[in-house]
Amino acid sequence: MNACYVVRRGRACNQQDNITIEHHYRVNIFYAAIDSQLQELNHRFNEDAMELLRLSSSLKPQEALKSFKSSDLCLLVKNLYLQDFTYYDKQVLEKELYHFEHNVVQDPEFKKLKSLFELCQWLVKTGNSEHYKLVYRMVRLVVTLPVSNATTSEHFQL
Repeated sequence: MNACYVVRRGRACNQQDNITIEHHYRVNIFYAAIDSQLQELNHRFNEDAMELLRLSSSLKPQEALKSFKSSDLCLLVKNLYLQDFTYYDKQVLEKELYHFEHNVVQDPEFKKLKSLFELCQWLVKTGNSEHYKLVYRMVRLVVTLPVSNATTSEHFQL
């Protein structure tokens, strides 16, 4: 890998100045591929999508047990779900989240939940989806997030 890299074009051979085979594969190929992947990820996951993921992580049961952040959830609704909640809904949601944190998050059954999907099912099963309608609506919206951010088939031509 420390040998000089030689570019072969047709029958003529050119040696590039002080470039080793390792350098060629590392810089010209590997780094270029990584850079291309990073550009694609930055294109797909813009600031709004990243903010949505960060704020919605407060709903995940395992994260809620560590530190339930109702302020993040209020920001989520205020900034990213503008058409799904009225001004009045946002006011009521703050109160629901307060009670949700003290009544639901402390429930021993809640502590067994592993995902947002399980949380959604559990809220319905226990009737808490009726007591905390706006929290339940927010959970449903976040659970559908992967569907709403699905990649179109234009990137995957067969």
